[in-house]
Amino acid sequence: MMRKLGKAVLFLLVLAVLGLGVYLYYFQPVPIEKLREDPRAYGGKTVRIRGEVLNHASVLGYGAFDLQDKTGQITVVTSLPTPKVGENLTVEGEVRQPFSMGSLNLTVFKEKVRR
Repeated sequence: MMRKLGKAVLFLLVLAVLGLGVYLYYFQPVPIEKLREDPRAYGGKTVRIRGEVLNHASVLGYGAFDLQDKTGQITVVTSLPTPKVGENLTVEGEVRQPFSMGSLNLTVFKEKVRR
């Protein structure tokens, strides 16, 4: 009886550790600094970022806002309504590098989902 209970506890412990690993890998926000340092590493991948909205603008149904976390700042491009300045939010989307010339690189984040 005790051996079966021990195996069940060990199984649940392994399952919990695996679940935590999946959560940390897939659902934790990526620091903005990492996205800006190496945007190609995140190309074609959907990632989450979290931060505070610094400013925003919108024109003809499209908008942009600057999102800042403790590691850096990035411009988020969206077709959703722009959030309020000072709002803290999590954004899911893709890193885009629409402009690169010499040492000048413009990296933006194309929003898909806001939480």
